[in-house]
Amino acid sequence: MHAPALKRHWRHYLLFLIAAASLLVLLCLPPIHQDARYHEFADSRSFFGVPNFADVVSNAPFLIVGLTGIMLGAFGCLTGYSICWFTFFLGVSLVSVGSGYYHWDPNNDSLVWDRLPMTVAFIGLFMAILSESVHPKLGTILLLPGLLLGAGSVIYWHWYDDLRLYAWVQYAPLLILPALLALYPSQYSHRYMLLIALACYLLAKLFEVSDRQVFAILLGGVSGHTIKHLWAATGCFCILQMLRKRQFLNVKRAT
Repeated sequence: MHAPALKRHWRHYLLFLIAAASLLVLLCLPPIHQDARYHEFADSRSFFGVPNFADVVSNAPFLIVGLTGIMLGAFGCLTGYSICWFTFFLGVSLVSVGSGYYHWDPNNDSLVWDRLPMTVAFIGLFMAILSESVHPKLGTILLLPGLLLGAGSVIYWHWYDDLRLYAWVQYAPLLILPALLALYPSQYSHRYMLLIALACYLLAKLFEVSDRQVFAILLGGVSGHTIKHLWAATGCFCILQMLRKRQFLNVKRAT
């Protein structure tokens, strides 16, 4: 490899290195099996004939944010709206259905329909930011392969009870996105709202793993998993607001 090319494209190589190294680390681990206790959520109360009511209905904000993003994008109210952003909001909308279905009857089979739309949202968001940061056509080119990879990771887990590939699809973008934001100049204003969305998602994961503890602290009022849905939807809302408020800056792309 010639030194000038390395110097010019070092950011691209660094992103590839982060993605490849994180995948290699996961593949070096033994298979990660689905814990059967994952389906045992703290709040199992039923209301109006709906089992696990709070965890089911707390998915409604995803539907609201997702459909709002699709509609505003269709009417040209979102700056830089693209097929990748449409995919993200479509995935967010479908999360409400898939997650609601899963929480109605939590088991490995219904969990498939929870995780599939999440991969659609993850891939759509990642490809949208990749297009805006690196090259305008890159995300569009990689969108379909990315969606197939995401769906394949869920199917692979379901068939072989191995979460490693799915974990990479979900968490590798969390490693790469901060690097994208740091290394590449923004084409749009309000990019900081992506960091707020990321913080909301990390808070959501924190409440997810503290499901029973939060339920106990709040005296059985609301569980950590229910709050997790609300924080995750808030992160999606931050991204929607970013697209509504931002303006094109006409910044030269980094190479």
